[in-house]
Amino acid sequence: MDFKATLSQIVNREHSFTLFMAPMGWGKTRLIWQLLEDFERIIIVSPLRSILEDLKERECVVDNISGKGIFLTTVESLSKDDLDFALKSNSLFVLDEFHLFYEWGESFRPRLLDFLYQISSSKNTKVIGLSATITDELYRVIERDVENNFRHFCFLNIGNFQKKNMYKKKRMLIRPLLLLKLIFEQLLFERGRTILFCSSRKEVFFWHKFFKRLGISCDYCVGGEVKDFVARENQNPADLIIATSALSHGVNLHGIENIYISYRPNESTNFQMIGRGGRFGEEFQYFGAIEKGKKWWERIHYKICNYLFIMSQDLLLWLN
Repeated sequence: MDFKATLSQIVNREHSFTLFMAPMGWGKTRLIWQLLEDFERIIIVSPLRSILEDLKERECVVDNISGKGIFLTTVESLSKDDLDFALKSNSLFVLDEFHLFYEWGESFRPRLLDFLYQISSSKNTKVIGLSATITDELYRVIERDVENNFRHFCFLNIGNFQKKNMYKKKRMLIRPLLLLKLIFEQLLFERGRTILFCSSRKEVFFWHKFFKRLGISCDYCVGGEVKDFVARENQNPADLIIATSALSHGVNLHGIENIYISYRPNESTNFQMIGRGGRFGEEFQYFGAIEKGKKWWERIHYKICNYLFIMSQDLLLWLN
């Protein structure tokens, strides 16, 4: 079967939405470029500017939506006139990282979901949503919404939650032990490049300052500053990268051999974070945080470990 030809037939139906799910690194972006021969233009809409930055140097990318080719935009950057033009022409909308249209659209970026409903109002709309991380619960919500707003709906699942770059080792630790392990690994051993994912910007800046003081080669990445981080990464890659979930989408880094996640994100975000390891075939390890237990001895164990963690942290800062 010619998969590209089959996909083209599916997405070419008027007023259709195709949910296309495939593992990270499978080649979703390459396939979208191949679809250009069937459309006047393809409009890639991403919630992440970092992804668009990575794509803008590729062939067939155009700066004006009226040109034939690939037009890159965010929801916020697409003007009403450009949107009206696209809806009236033979265009394919590609909503990249589609799970974020719901995860973020239902919270701090409502325009993402508004955009989906807006383009569904045109009876000529052809849309494809791309993702590697759709949970069963989210799929049920998407299915309900799409079937209520589009004439045709097709779900293509090449393999959800599957990765070519699977970790070679996984270890789950309570947070104090996880951070203690990271600190002493950085001080005493050469374990390859490492990413520490934190739950907040404040925590990222704290740990960046902490490891800098210890003389560790480190950098940071937070929302709104991904482009600046990528520029620093290309010029002088650090051994340790401390980041929020902003780094978990669309940023491919060489030589990442250790992934530390210091909190419990939702399932799809956790999957994307782990997927930053081994992007270019490297073997890597994954260390995740577990919640402290509820039994009395588990609570005591947590308190002892947390005390040792705080004392070690203070001692290292005092010595440096």
